[in-house]
Amino acid sequence: MEQQHEIECVRCGETKLEFLTEEEAKVTSDGIGPAYRHCERCGKVTGWIQARSKYAEREEAGSGRSDQFAGKMIPSGEERIATSSERDEVNAILRGPDGL
Repeated sequence: MEQQHEIECVRCGETKLEFLTEEEAKVTSDGIGPAYRHCERCGKVTGWIQARSKYAEREEAGSGRSDQFAGKMIPSGEERIATSSERDEVNAILRGPDGL
Protein backbone atom coordinates (compact mmCIF):
# COMPACT_ATOMS: atom_id res chain seq x y z
CA MET A 1 0.00 0.00 0.00
CA GLU A 2 1.45 3.36 -1.05
CA GLN A 3 1.45 6.09 1.54
CA GLN A 4 2.19 9.78 1.23
CA HIS A 5 4.89 11.20 3.47
CA GLU A 6 5.25 14.78 4.61
CA ILE A 7 8.71 15.91 3.55
CA GLU A 8 10.60 19.15 4.03
CA CYS A 9 13.15 20.87 1.78
CA VAL A 10 16.48 21.09 3.61
CA ARG A 11 17.28 24.33 1.81
CA CYS A 12 14.19 26.50 2.39
CA GLY A 13 11.91 24.52 4.74
CA GLU A 14 9.04 24.14 2.24
CA THR A 15 6.88 21.09 3.09
CA LYS A 16 4.73 18.88 0.87
CA LEU A 17 3.11 15.46 0.74
CA GLU A 18 4.87 13.06 -1.60
CA PHE A 19 4.82 9.35 -2.45
CA LEU A 20 8.24 7.85 -1.59
CA THR A 21 9.83 4.51 -2.37
CA GLU A 22 10.53 2.26 0.59
CA GLU A 23 14.24 3.19 0.50
CA GLU A 24 13.50 6.91 0.28
CA ALA A 25 11.07 6.69 3.21
CA LYS A 26 13.71 4.93 5.33
CA VAL A 27 16.48 7.36 4.36
CA THR A 28 14.40 10.48 5.02
CA SER A 29 13.04 9.26 8.35
CA ASP A 30 16.22 7.96 9.99
CA GLY A 31 18.47 10.91 9.15
CA ILE A 32 20.82 9.02 6.80
CA GLY A 33 20.21 11.51 4.04
CA PRO A 34 17.69 13.26 1.89
CA ALA A 35 15.51 12.20 -1.01
CA TYR A 36 15.88 14.50 -3.99
CA ARG A 37 12.87 16.30 -5.45
CA HIS A 38 12.16 19.56 -7.28
CA CYS A 39 11.35 22.45 -4.93
CA GLU A 40 8.95 25.05 -6.29
CA ARG A 41 10.19 27.68 -3.82
CA CYS A 42 13.91 27.15 -4.54
CA GLY A 43 13.35 26.54 -8.25
CA LYS A 44 15.73 23.57 -8.37
CA VAL A 45 16.20 19.96 -7.26
CA THR A 46 17.05 19.90 -3.56
CA GLY A 47 17.32 17.38 -0.73
CA TRP A 48 14.16 16.59 1.24
CA ILE A 49 13.89 15.04 4.71
CA GLN A 50 10.95 13.86 6.77
CA ALA A 51 9.05 16.93 7.94
CA ARG A 52 8.54 17.43 11.63
CA SER A 53 4.87 17.65 12.46
CA LYS A 54 3.59 20.78 14.15
CA TYR A 55 2.28 18.59 16.99
CA ALA A 56 5.74 17.10 17.63
CA GLU A 57 7.28 20.59 17.72
CA ARG A 58 4.75 21.76 20.32
CA GLU A 59 5.34 18.65 22.44
CA GLU A 60 9.11 19.11 22.27
CA ALA A 61 8.88 22.79 23.20
CA GLY A 62 6.66 21.99 26.18
CA SER A 63 8.61 19.09 27.65
CA GLY A 64 12.19 19.69 26.54
CA ARG A 65 14.11 17.72 23.93
CA SER A 66 13.91 13.97 24.29
CA ASP A 67 17.23 12.09 24.41
CA GLN A 68 15.76 9.57 21.98
CA PHE A 69 15.65 12.21 19.24
CA ALA A 70 18.57 14.44 20.28
CA GLY A 71 20.96 13.05 17.66
CA LYS A 72 18.42 12.74 14.83
CA MET A 73 16.87 16.20 14.60
CA ILE A 74 18.42 18.42 11.96
CA PRO A 75 17.31 22.05 12.08
CA SER A 76 15.38 23.16 9.03
CA GLY A 77 17.66 24.50 6.31
CA GLU A 78 20.88 23.10 7.81
CA GLU A 79 22.82 20.26 6.25
CA ARG A 80 25.75 18.19 7.42
CA ILE A 81 28.45 16.24 5.66
CA ALA A 82 27.61 12.55 5.46
CA THR A 83 29.96 10.11 7.17
CA SER A 84 31.88 7.67 5.01
CA SER A 85 29.63 4.79 6.12
CA GLU A 86 26.53 6.80 5.16
CA ARG A 87 28.03 7.57 1.74
CA ASP A 88 28.94 3.89 1.27
CA GLU A 89 25.38 2.83 2.10
CA VAL A 90 23.85 5.30 -0.37
CA ASN A 91 26.34 4.33 -3.07
CA ALA A 92 25.49 0.64 -2.54
CA ILE A 93 21.79 1.43 -3.00
CA LEU A 94 22.50 3.40 -6.15
CA ARG A 95 24.65 0.60 -7.63
CA GLY A 96 22.06 -2.06 -6.81
CA PRO A 97 19.61 -3.51 -9.36
CA ASP A 98 16.89 -1.04 -8.30
CA GLY A 99 19.32 1.88 -8.10
CA LEU A 100 18.44 5.30 -9.40
